[in-house]
Parts: sequence; structure tokens; C-alpha cells
Amino acid sequence: MLQSSQPVTATQEVVRDRLVRPGGDPAYAESLLARISHLEREKRELQALAAHLELNVKHLVRLAYVDGLTGLSNRRHFDSELRIAMDRAALSSRPLALLMCDIDRFKHYNDTYGHGHGDAVLTAIAGLLKTFRRDEQDCAARYGGEEFALLMPAMAAKDALLLAERIRKGVSVLTISSKSGAAAVHTSVAVTVSVGVTTIRGPTLAHCRHLIDAADAALYRAKRAGGNRTRYEHLPLLGKTPQPEPPALSGIRMVNTEPFPSVVCTPKVPPEDLTMSRI
Repeated sequence: MLQSSQPVTATQEVVRDRLVRPGGDPAYAESLLARISHLEREKRELQALAAHLELNVKHLVRLAYVDGLTGLSNRRHFDSELRIAMDRAALSSRPLALLMCDIDRFKHYNDTYGHGHGDAVLTAIAGLLKTFRRDEQDCAARYGGEEFALLMPAMAAKDALLLAERIRKGVSVLTISSKSGAAAVHTSVAVTVSVGVTTIRGPTLAHCRHLIDAADAALYRAKRAGGNRTRYEHLPLLGKTPQPEPPALSGIRMVNTEPFPSVVCTPKVPPEDLTMSRI
């Protein structure tokens, strides 16, 4: 009977049964079993290496597409997701909503309470935005600095405005605290955001830049009006006769003093009653 210091595997047992027979060459069988053992050990090492490489790839992807402070998608990932969402919207004829959120007077928070508190504000708002994602197609991103973007496929203007109001009100009641100084004193202040909303529906010649510009224009109006507000900007269907899409939502009044209609949103529907779903 052949002796081996290594555990005998099922493969080795098969080889042994076939080779170690009366008249067989025990030395050849032993060398073959040793070779099999060596190959199996190399296989395990390669599997461990592959698993390690997979973890490294996931880490690199996270570095490339995730904002390090907030854990949201970064600008690079948002741009990629926006292109995909625009293509899907064109093919499916479903709406696509973009919400741009900006923290009001964020520089004041940093200058008054320090950058540590500013980071706490960014992290808290990012955590709130994550709760509004319905599935993997929704994208919540840190667009830059104190500005966030929320990309919501299959969401019409009415629901997008309700969502914007939920975000605005949700931020206003956040309790944000951070340690400041060596004495570890906790500072807590009220924070508000302004939100700009725009939507598209179906095939359009509009590009990603047009959608972003429209949401930015709505956000600018909200900031110019004093902040802590929601505004809607209609995005004309480029290459077609513009068809305004004012949201049919009680409590919304159109303001026609701008090149495109903006919306002052004061929905009468309690934010907690809104059930967000895809169209």
C-alpha cells in the first residue's frame, strides 16, 4: 500500500485504484499522486489569489465611483448613470426626473463651526438621500461640494416635486451634531436645502447637459428666492414644439416671469403619505 504524508483526495484515490494493481509500478503511481497533489495545491492558491484580486477590483471601483466622505456616487458615476438613464427613457418612453439639491449657506457653516461640522452636514444629508432610492437604477450622487443630485427613472414631474419636498422638509428636521475642539463640545444647528427639479419623457433630442442645465436653472431660482425652496424647470423637447408639462399637483402655482415656467411647490399632500413607485 502506498504511503503519503498528504491527505488523500478523491482524485488521488481514483488514480491509486487504477494504477496500484498487481503488476503495476508503485513508484510511477506515487510520483503521479505527488504531481496531482501539487496541482491541486496550486489550484487552491490561484483561487485565493483570484478572490484577493476580486476584492482589490471592488475597492478600485469604489474609489473610482463612490464619494469617499458621503458614500454616495461621485460625479464620474453620476455622469455615466445619467447617460444610461437618458437612453432608457428614450427607448421606453417613460419619464426621467433629475433633482439637484444645494445646501443653503453652507460656507457659513464651515466658517462658523469648522470643516468638521461641514463634513457632518454633508454626511447626514447624504444618508437622508440614500433612503429615497427605490432600486439600483436610482442614483444619488454628490455632484460637487455641497451640491447633490438625485436621478430618478420612471418618475413623472408630480412625484418628483413631491419627492423634492420630502427631501427639503427631511433636511430641515435633521439633527446634525459634530465634535468641535479639544473639549469635544457637540454643536448642533439647523440646516436647509434648496431643490431644483426637471423631467423629460420619451424620445428627445435633449442631451444630458440640457437636463442638468434645466435642473440647475430651477435650483438657481430656488436659491435666489431665499433658499429652503423647491422650483421646477420645464425642459423643452428640442427639435419639437415645446409642450409644457406643469405638474398637476394641488398647491403648485406657475410663475411665468422667467424664460421657462418655474414652480413654487407647497404640496398639500403630507410627505409621509407619498408612495414612490415607478410608472
